[in-house]
Amino acid sequence: MVHLYAFFGVFFISLSLSFLTLKASRALRIIDVPTLRSNHKKSTPTAGGISIIITISFCMICYKQLKPDIQILPFLASLWIIAFVSLVDDLKNLPILPRVIFQLVSILTLLYYHMPGYLFFSIPLFFFINFYNFMDGIDGSAVSESAHIS
Repeated sequence: MVHLYAFFGVFFISLSLSFLTLKASRALRIIDVPTLRSNHKKSTPTAGGISIIITISFCMICYKQLKPDIQILPFLASLWIIAFVSLVDDLKNLPILPRVIFQLVSILTLLYYHMPGYLFFSIPLFFFINFYNFMDGIDGSAVSESAHIS
């Protein structure tokens, strides 16, 4: 029964934060204006992923309270590095080199601390992040892929 309460609590937090983030993105004009290469036809608010990052961070901190022996700092650091770079990219359209460097540092940090024997996963994880970033502009595709992977 506790798992059911946790599920609905996390769902409500994520849904509420997503709503607030989208509202703030529109108000602050943090939007993606379509170009010839875009898959959407009208301006779309960006930075919605920050609500998911906050929700995951909150869940990890709560989980740490239940299991004090787990190490969450490398995971949270990796998560927030990618979130920060993605947010800056949404605001300023970063060149590819800084994004790639920060993504690789984040992935290697995560794997080194949590799965040191699986550093070979860094390349597929890197491609997944960039594929997901590409799909982010395709309304609904990123959500459906996340649901599938989950």
